[in-house]
Amino acid sequence: RLPGGEPLFTAPSVNRRASALDLASAVRALHEWGYSRPARTAAVADSAGGLALGGLLNASPELLGAAVRIRVER
Repeated sequence: RLPGGEPLFTAPSVNRRASALDLASAVRALHEWGYSRPARTAAVADSAGGLALGGLLNASPELLGAAVRIRVER
């Protein structure tokens, strides 16, 4: 959910885009700081995180070596 309580999947697309861009920035920072490199970086996501991860994979697939979208039953 977004800070206002609105579910991410119904939020305006600008918020979803911002989430993907934030994720890309975080991954790039990990690479720049030497914590990892693209071939050894993987991401796992569920729910709204899956939307952000999908956006990252569409915009910058070179940042990750692997990505997994899981479904958690609640």
